[in-house]
Amino acid sequence: YGNQRGFAVFVKQRIRLFVFFLFSFVTLLILTRVFVNPGNVFSADKANDKDWILASSGSKQAGGIRSLHRDLAEELSRKAEAIELTDYSKPTAVANYAKNIEYVGNIGGSTKAVDVQGNYAYVSEGFVLTILDISNLTDPMVVSKTVLPFELSDIEIVGEFAYVAAGFRGLRIFNVSNPSEPVETGFFASWAVGLAVDGIYVYVADPQNGVRIIDVSNPTAPVEVGYYGEGAIDVAVAGDYAYVTISLCYDCQQGLLILNVADKAHPTRKGFLKTGNPQATAVTGNYAYVADGFYGLRIIDVTDPAVPSETSVLDTSGYALDVTVVDNYAYIADRESGLSIVDIANPASPAVRGSYDTPGSAFSLDVVGDYAYIADGPDGLQIADISDPDMPVKTGAYDPPGYALA
Repeated sequence: YGNQRGFAVFVKQRIRLFVFFLFSFVTLLILTRVFVNPGNVFSADKANDKDWILASSGSKQAGGIRSLHRDLAEELSRKAEAIELTDYSKPTAVANYAKNIEYVGNIGGSTKAVDVQGNYAYVSEGFVLTILDISNLTDPMVVSKTVLPFELSDIEIVGEFAYVAAGFRGLRIFNVSNPSEPVETGFFASWAVGLAVDGIYVYVADPQNGVRIIDVSNPTAPVEVGYYGEGAIDVAVAGDYAYVTISLCYDCQQGLLILNVADKAHPTRKGFLKTGNPQATAVTGNYAYVADGFYGLRIIDVTDPAVPSETSVLDTSGYALDVTVVDNYAYIADRESGLSIVDIANPASPAVRGSYDTPGSAFSLDVVGDYAYIADGPDGLQIADISDPDMPVKTGAYDPPGYALA
């Protein structure tokens, strides 16, 4: 009887082990089909980056590319096949799965970044830098489209140059003196999701390696002069200090990090304040304004950078992703709730004055004069008249030609 009982236990253990491995195999198979579909082809070249571009076909869920670029894309890019392009319109060699695919152009993409200078708005359209003529605000017109090798997450225009954060494909620098024919002049390899330009320096928010300080005095050969290693997703610069939004990290607290960057080669930690779910920061005078995700707008007194202190918190109706401050107002990209306008004349008691519920999801914004330019995700660029902060109204829009949700 003892032998029979022992044998039964042995068989039961083996059955459990078999079921475990079967479940693991099925799970792996499902994940493989979702994330490593042979129809999805990621660029893999490191040596000649600008001659490669991601191509994607088959089914994917909304936001899939964004999820991949944070967690999986770097690993996939080393393993997947690629389409090599000598320019961005005609493939010269196609590998394995892509043998019968010809890249002929780009249709649509989510608009997550915008910057305005003069009569032009520079917006992201997925992997595309789109330049719009906004001299007629009711009907923005496309001037040019430039395809990049990764999704754009931030854009800043200074003088004749556009500085673009292109995810795993780093900081890209374009000469846009002729908006109809932008020319890429330089590139710095990093993971770039946010940036700020201050004089001859670009501060790059790199979630993996922290803040990278890049000397761009020679736009054809940007060079790193210093860095501070904390997980960063956004950065703002005022005087000798960089205000860093810390969010994407595994072993650090989320919040506002203040760095002393007087010595660019050796930035040092000055102060820190933990916040809820920080996404972006704007700094004006003695205050930092943090777009704090579900927590709304958080106002922080930075009079003493070594000891930042919370002044107030205003819970907005959406999910605060970006903030721009002009005079006594903070303009918030509040994702599904669109644009929120907050009166900050008294930083201790901010109050919502008006809002504009955009058709898409407000990711970021720029404010120039009486107008707010809103990067509205799948619904492109939305332009709102904010001359009356209590009642912003739509003026015009640029709606990309298409956006794949499934």
